[in-house]
Amino acid sequence: MGKSTFKGLLKYEAINTMTNFFTPFFGIVFPMLMGTLLVATITKTVPDSQQASVGTSVAIVTSLIIPMSIMLVSFPALFSQEAEQGVLARMELFNFRERDILLAKIVIHYLVITCSAILYGAVMVWVNHILLPKLSSFLIFIFCYYLLATLLFVFAYSVGALLKKFGTTYAITMTVYFALMGMSGMMGVQPDQLPVWGQKIAYALPMAHINTDFIKYWVTGFSGYNFMPLVQSFIFMGALVSLCYLLSWYRRKRSLGAK
Repeated sequence: MGKSTFKGLLKYEAINTMTNFFTPFFGIVFPMLMGTLLVATITKTVPDSQQASVGTSVAIVTSLIIPMSIMLVSFPALFSQEAEQGVLARMELFNFRERDILLAKIVIHYLVITCSAILYGAVMVWVNHILLPKLSSFLIFIFCYYLLATLLFVFAYSVGALLKKFGTTYAITMTVYFALMGMSGMMGVQPDQLPVWGQKIAYALPMAHINTDFIKYWVTGFSGYNFMPLVQSFIFMGALVSLCYLLSWYRRKRSLGAK
């Protein structure tokens, strides 16, 4: 595919993504509202000396709403409709390879996540007293942020490609979305306040570790931090996502073989 053709594909994906109501609301407005409200509410319940630390902790975990909303709400809503209506199949007839289509989608959704995160950070710093991180801590957070976004993208793509039904796909991704929010401490209940079985599930995923651990090393750096539980949680989540992808790939391969 030529550069001009890929640029056209990027433009198509950008227009589709930003005109999709779910993207500006759930991916941009909703995280800022949640972050502002939660920080303002929770910091009132702690002493003045702890408000900056608590506010920063809340801001860190609510920032995860951005990749979760974009990859589990906005992207599957659009992608599943395209799959159901045969848009992707028609695009392939015009020599648009599936690999190029997915690359364009990932680039645009990464750009949306980046712009939304920058706006979110600016609003949080402007409205609240947020502690600035050490550079190494910030870089580790960014790495985890985009790794999480990538895993969620592959999961949503796999579900959409497997089912090719908007209603079913959206029901599954939205259920996963709210379940992850609840277990990650974004809905008022911290992971360590869950029942024992709930804690085991929560800490098997990276969001809970980011919530409980990152604020402790945000300013000082991660010297002395045991990364193994965080790494294991990403490996576990990656294994689940890979399983979903392989199931989707096998189903599509069988479908093509039957034709």
